[in-house]
Formats: sequence, structure tokens, C-alpha cells
Amino acid sequence: MFNINGFEAELTRIAIFSVAMEIIALILFFWVLYVVIKSAIRDGINESRLGERRTVITAREEIKDLPPMRAER
Repeated sequence: MFNINGFEAELTRIAIFSVAMEIIALILFFWVLYVVIKSAIRDGINESRLGERRTVITAREEIKDLPPMRAER
């Protein structure tokens, strides 16, 4: 007839295998997410330097050219 214990053992084996595959997929997903975010941050930092490069010295020279600022009443 039908072997319930064998069927239960097979379902348990399939359940454990599927949980293990889901954990592996989750780890792989988070690793890929980490790599993508790390690359995006690195690219963003690198691209922020591509524009006009202003040093502290040139910024201070621009401040010297401004009129004096006073809070007059």
C-alpha cells in the first residue's frame, strides 16, 4: 500500500533542500546588491571630480572679491 513514513521523509528532504536553495539565493542576491551599490558609490565619487575642479585656494580668492557683508539695521 502507500508508505506514509517514506513519503514524509521525502517531503522533509525536499523542504530542507528548498530552504537551503533559498538561503543560497538570498546570500547571492545580497552579495550582488553589495557589489552594485559599491560600484555606484565609487562611480559617483569619481564623476563628482570630473566637473570644475575648485581648490580651496580658488574658493578663497572668490570670497575676497565679494563686498563686505554687514547686518545693518
